[in-house]
Amino acid sequence: MYEQRSAGDPVSGPLYPVLKWILEQLNLVNFELDIDEDKEVVGITLGRDAIPTFSSKDAAIKHAQSRFWAVNLAGVFAKAREEGVEPQFDGLSKKVTLNAKEGAYTNTELHYAFELVKVLGRIRKKTFILSAPPIRRKGP
Repeated sequence: MYEQRSAGDPVSGPLYPVLKWILEQLNLVNFELDIDEDKEVVGITLGRDAIPTFSSKDAAIKHAQSRFWAVNLAGVFAKAREEGVEPQFDGLSKKVTLNAKEGAYTNTELHYAFELVKVLGRIRKKTFILSAPPIRRKGP
């Protein structure tokens, strides 16, 4: 299961859909690591050739849904940290923060990475709409 089937062509196309596809593969755990003798990651296989084995199609769908749900939930908490929360939810916010495990950090990183890719897409679409103004000297 996926949201974006193809990575697109990073040579002749825009970069942001490729980055979004890579993030999606990481989120869905559709990757395999190539680890050298020093136990360093020296390569990563992404996509179709690295999809984990599931007991059924339903299990694969459930896995994908839970991964997207986890990142979306991390986005809700990220927004709460950025904008604040209603006073009655202050205790819940502190409890979530104090009990966060590594998965919460990873999901939050994925949330912000997906947000950055959206920004990159907007930049790509608007970069060359307006030309640079013909200003050659400092203004008065």
